[in-house]
Amino acid sequence: HGNTTGWIGMGFSPNGAMTGADMFVGWVASGTAYITDRHGVGNTFPPKDTEQNVELLSGFECDGWTVVKFKRQLAGCESGSDFTITADTIKVIYAYGNTDPTGSDVVGSNYHSTNRGARSLIFLNNGGASTQTITNALTYDMLNVQFPLPQKKTFYSCKVFQLPRLTKKHHIIKFEALVQKGHELNVHHIIVYACTGNITVSFIFLNILLDLSNPTNMPLDFYSCNSVVVGWAIGGGPFTLPDHVGIPLGEPDSPTHVLMEVHYDNPNLVTGLVDNSGIRMSYTDQLRQYDGEVMQVGHNVSPTSQIIPPNTSSYLQYGECTSGCLAQSMNDSSLSEIKLIGGMLHSHLLGRKLRLRHIYGNGTEGPFLLNDDNYDFNYQEMRVFTTEKHISSGDSMQMVCDYDSSDRSNFTVGGLSTRNEMCIAYILYYPKTALKRCETQP
Repeated sequence: HGNTTGWIGMGFSPNGAMTGADMFVGWVASGTAYITDRHGVGNTFPPKDTEQNVELLSGFECDGWTVVKFKRQLAGCESGSDFTITADTIKVIYAYGNTDPTGSDVVGSNYHSTNRGARSLIFLNNGGASTQTITNALTYDMLNVQFPLPQKKTFYSCKVFQLPRLTKKHHIIKFEALVQKGHELNVHHIIVYACTGNITVSFIFLNILLDLSNPTNMPLDFYSCNSVVVGWAIGGGPFTLPDHVGIPLGEPDSPTHVLMEVHYDNPNLVTGLVDNSGIRMSYTDQLRQYDGEVMQVGHNVSPTSQIIPPNTSSYLQYGECTSGCLAQSMNDSSLSEIKLIGGMLHSHLLGRKLRLRHIYGNGTEGPFLLNDDNYDFNYQEMRVFTTEKHISSGDSMQMVCDYDSSDRSNFTVGGLSTRNEMCIAYILYYPKTALKRCETQP
């Protein structure tokens, strides 16, 4: 839908541009809705596909808005024109015109001018599979209270919260984004990190506007907050753990503080925006059968062992979670396997293709545990598996990152700054072991 009474269009693009995009353009004229299947050939109006692999469901105009509802298959039908929708991050492009077509079809003269844009979205993510009715759950809201958004197109805020002090064990069972009404297009993603170090009292509940390219205003205490608990991105729903799993809270090794990172967008440089968005955590003393945990897997973050050359369109780096490390952690917990519920891939600005491989104990490789051939640093979300994935004692995992440093003239090293790089995955699994990180470095 679009805020126009003219035509509206959207498409799936490999890189955010029109060339090679699978596009759909619709409009409503004299009460009749239309939808067309098209493909991008450059910065010109997209021609129709030979095959119209799209089905119109409904369409109408109301109060200056045009709404067209349609459906298509996930798999691309027409070679060279149709885009297959996978669990990868997908660049969605959009545009709209101010008038309906003058004839029976939209043509080049119906240009969109500046009414266009692009967004990253993950279409195939089930958000959790709990069917259990949650009763007597407690909630804890982590919010940016009256946070003034600056006149910047994109920026981050970081805020540390002290978690509730509990006298007995509880289970975290759900996370849900609380996006202030009217700010749905401003709040791009939210990531919550567990803090392992001591946090100075004066920094708790302090909201910091962060320049990730040069984070000189980041308190040193915040650098201990680097273990992802949950990630949400625009378009995502609540993240609910399965009925039999909860993340423990209130135990000696449970985090006492978390850092909430919010990525904001203000593309039109609007002034006077004040935001109160954040995350709601639901927890309960009605304990689930298993304790869940988040493990960091991949390449150890280090400026000396992770070095990416400049002017390179594809450069691979690897990080291992070895069979010996996994087997020892399982043996210490009297386990023969762990079960993965979901996970999140993570690199910085140079990352293009990320995957987490699963190597069985006999040396053969299973399906990827996580994979994204269109990774976007500015769109990160915890991906929930439709079926649990089993890692047995003797298995190993390998993190693979494909970087593009074509626009860099100097070497890029590993580190926490956005201008540095990382190559890791955060996996949510059960039963919990003592292993927080499973990483290697050359």
